[in-house]
Amino acid sequence: MSTFLKKNWFVVLIVLIFAGFSIFYIYDTNKGKLKGKKANGEDVVYSISDQDITASQFYDDLYKSSGANSAITLFEAAVANNAIETTNEIKDNAEAQAASIISSYQSQYGSAYEDFLKSALAETGYTDLVDYLIVSQKLTKLTAE
Repeated sequence: MSTFLKKNWFVVLIVLIFAGFSIFYIYDTNKGKLKGKKANGEDVVYSISDQDITASQFYDDLYKSSGANSAITLFEAAVANNAIETTNEIKDNAEAQAASIISSYQSQYGSAYEDFLKSALAETGYTDLVDYLIVSQKLTKLTAE
């Protein structure tokens, strides 16, 4: 073994340096990531007054208050946002469509158009028209692919 180290000391040194850099890189990339809080083996979504609300409790409450449509809307948005990146083209199209929809609501409902628009958006599970249109475009693109 000692003859091997005497003949190949430089290769061993390079391997050790490479291993050291690899370990440092892995440590450095992971040191800023926060570990999620867990309670009873479940992920905690939020805490209020030292009471932990887990993911399953949150989804149960969401389902009770808004029904299955909210859960489906959140699921679709999460899938679309993870699958397709929001480009400037998608944003521009969404803003143009939003302007068109707003002008249509203004001509149809007059000064009370905002209330009707908010009501229509609430039925879809969104509060922002542009966000809804962006996710809608992403879902259409995802379906086409």
